[in-house]
Amino acid sequence: MAPAPLPAGPVLDPEREAERRIGDAEMADALRHLSPREREAIYLRFFEDAAYEDVAAIMRIADSTCRVLVHRALDKLRRHLTTQVDQKRETL
Repeated sequence: MAPAPLPAGPVLDPEREAERRIGDAEMADALRHLSPREREAIYLRFFEDAAYEDVAAIMRIADSTCRVLVHRALDKLRRHLTTQVDQKRETL
């Protein structure tokens, strides 16, 4: 299966990008750069489609902590994926 085409500009919405690239090798690599806790939160929130409140309950953390954890993990994913896109453009 061919990887998904690269977006024309930088990755602006990491949530949509994560959903679009499920199964993508670059996304899998980016997820490996997260801490286990961040990966768990992202997996529950976006791959299992759990609400923030449910993720917080499963992880036994406060709802506000869950939202911060997911937000920071998405920032890390955005930076990592944007860097990968930039590196691919340089090689073209």
